[in-house]
Amino acid sequence: MNIQGYQLQGNRTDNGSVIGNLVYDDLGELLIRKLNEEFIGVKNIKYDKSTMLEKGNPISYSNTPRALFFNQILREITQDIHVLSLEEVIKYWNKIENKESNYADTNSIVIYPKKGFNEFLKKQVLDIINRRTLKVPLIVKNLSVKKSNNNYGFEFTGNDFVTVTENPNLTKCEIISGNGAAALWTSPSGQSGLNRLYRCRGLGLNVVDDYLFYSNDNGRVQVTQDLEHRTKE
Repeated sequence: MNIQGYQLQGNRTDNGSVIGNLVYDDLGELLIRKLNEEFIGVKNIKYDKSTMLEKGNPISYSNTPRALFFNQILREITQDIHVLSLEEVIKYWNKIENKESNYADTNSIVIYPKKGFNEFLKKQVLDIINRRTLKVPLIVKNLSVKKSNNNYGFEFTGNDFVTVTENPNLTKCEIISGNGAAALWTSPSGQSGLNRLYRCRGLGLNVVDDYLFYSNDNGRVQVTQDLEHRTKE
């Protein structure tokens, strides 16, 4: 397969990029194979018979470790495709298809100052970004994941694309963000530890889900491709 000649199918944006779903085509098959090789024997990450994928259809059953793994491999092999970030979901809200019927994980997680959910993984992330204490919530983008013998079956690792953004707004209960369309949902009871950051079905974005593995057939892996970058090359 000519990875460098791959063109994502989806909606064009004003800046020349494309927003679309990862599909189980040649690229999607490669990504699934790499994920299954890395996470062999790890339930809820490795794709199995219960998550059968059909050629030409969107890759479904998105969850946090799957989305982050796909994101890191896409950056390694394509250089112009990556999983959408929180900012990109908000910016391109109107370019995302079928929001009412599917959900999609972003390339980010949220960590809160307060001790709570997924503390083991939170400590890993704090070590990666070289932080000891937090005063406000952080959005950490583009972490890598690899198989581990811990209770989660995976661990976070760093790379050159990891970025950290302080976001004190995540302590509020609801924020209306971008285009008057995307609602960012949080709650006082969920503001602790390390949480998932994903787009809900038709509701907006959620930052209070501590179960990183949940997935179903409505899950999508939504990505963007920078066609302008390819043209310049």
